[in-house]
Amino acid sequence: MKIERYMKASSIAEAFAILQERPDNKIIAGGAWLKLTDPVINTAIDLSLLGLNSISEQDNEIEIGAMTTLYTLEKSAIIQKMYDGILAQAAMKIMGITIRNIATIGGCIMGKFGFSDIITPLMAMDAILVFHQHQRMTLEAFLDSKANFQDVLIKIVIPKTEARGYFHKIALTSLDFAVLNIAVSRKNSEYRIVFGSRPGVASRAFAAEQYLKELKNVSEDIINKAVDMAASECRFGTNQRGSAEYRLNLAKVYAKRGIEAVTDYEN
Repeated sequence: MKIERYMKASSIAEAFAILQERPDNKIIAGGAWLKLTDPVINTAIDLSLLGLNSISEQDNEIEIGAMTTLYTLEKSAIIQKMYDGILAQAAMKIMGITIRNIATIGGCIMGKFGFSDIITPLMAMDAILVFHQHQRMTLEAFLDSKANFQDVLIKIVIPKTEARGYFHKIALTSLDFAVLNIAVSRKNSEYRIVFGSRPGVASRAFAAEQYLKELKNVSEDIINKAVDMAASECRFGTNQRGSAEYRLNLAKVYAKRGIEAVTDYEN
């Protein structure tokens, strides 16, 4: 990788202006996965002076600065309380503490990495992204966008709500990328079932979610049907960490465990 120029932005407006100058100007965030992006960067823009590394609790939502590290997420009492702590659990399972002290939540999102353990629970938590120019956008809308997204992510907003959550990561070793990860959440009658590292960016099982929403009670047969719907709706592929068939089988096992966990269902 080659970086022609490095600068620390003094304001969000300045960072945005420099980002617009050339398509090969990039925000570096924590820099943990920088080598996986462009081989040549004209200007690397550092946001570390802008105070975007805090977590705050507002009346109706939780705000997470885009430069907040994964280790901060892992240790935050606020994050540990939300959705049974699934975002903190996901952060805790990413490589070693040295990486978690560098990698940021904003960098994990903006890279749209298929191996991300962070995007999966955020999608299950209905996360909203706040940008300098685009302002508010759902995480799903951002991931679906195919355009070259030249904007500064300021913060991630999660609506405050009473909700249950489940997260699980399957990896060959504790320091490896996931073979598959899954997040399941329930907010009243609203469900989210999300598969990540398929190997591809996280994807929701909309049909299975709607099926569960329409039912007042769950049974083992209902859960099994929802699991089959979710597994057939999301596409799984093959790479060096596992086959599509293996991922499909994992998806069924852990989707069932997730739905059981958020509904407190016991056989």
